[in-house]
Amino acid sequence: MELPNCRWRNTAVKHAKQFRCTHPRIHAQNQLVTGEMCSSCSLCEANDPAFSFLANGSEQVPEKPVTLRHVQSWAVGVTTAPRREPTLARCLKSLAEAGWNEPRLFAEPSVETPANLPTSRRDVQLGAFPNWYLGLTELVLREPLADAYLMCQDDVLLAASLRAYLERTLWPGERVGIVSAYRPSHYEQRGPGYQIEDRGWETWGALAYVFPNPSARALLADPLVINHRHHGPASGMQNIDSVVGSWCLRSKMPYFVHVPSLAQHIGHTSTIWQSCQAAGPRRAAEFLERIE
Repeated sequence: MELPNCRWRNTAVKHAKQFRCTHPRIHAQNQLVTGEMCSSCSLCEANDPAFSFLANGSEQVPEKPVTLRHVQSWAVGVTTAPRREPTLARCLKSLAEAGWNEPRLFAEPSVETPANLPTSRRDVQLGAFPNWYLGLTELVLREPLADAYLMCQDDVLLAASLRAYLERTLWPGERVGIVSAYRPSHYEQRGPGYQIEDRGWETWGALAYVFPNPSARALLADPLVINHRHHGPASGMQNIDSVVGSWCLRSKMPYFVHVPSLAQHIGHTSTIWQSCQAAGPRRAAEFLERIE
């Protein structure tokens, strides 16, 4: 069996189709693994799609689809900023009913947050995109082995029992850039179920994004995503959805939404556009409030 190059693999054991693996997270007896195990191991850089993006450029797509792990472990974050009409309490109540009781909050200055939740508080106002990007980065570094990362904004409601539903249905494709629990009303009605919306910069709705582990790491390392803060529109402070949608399209990693929407936009005032309300295309036309 031809195996990918791996710095953790040692010499093959004589008269046996086994190898010694020195990776500290491999807990095999006597450090022995089979060739089949070695060829599919996600801890080997050659099998890691995020590593292939880093090594070959963000437009390089792995030759074969990556088998995504069934979702059992989560890392969850909520970005929150000052609003004339705060929505954080409703959002957190909805998250708990959806199945996540202890998200980490990424709070801009002057936001009142519950004392019982882990909070990363910004000492200066960062803006929507920088706070979101740093939040996702922190989740990945705190929980590097999570199967899925959920990043929410503080003006979203989620369907009750959403976690159990996602753990039954993720992932919807062999390649997944992202799954958006929120579907804006102007997207074409198809389904029910998951559908691909590869709209690039015209993507709407960064309210509740679910990333597979490899995609989260690949997006965070993408040069154009990093450079958005340097030379993006509005000084790179906004356009989370456009940046993520563009990365998915450029990297040929599908952007999935769900019909009906599994999330709803509730913010009557925007932290970015003070005159905007959660109405018209900024709301989901059909929101599944509870999943039986």
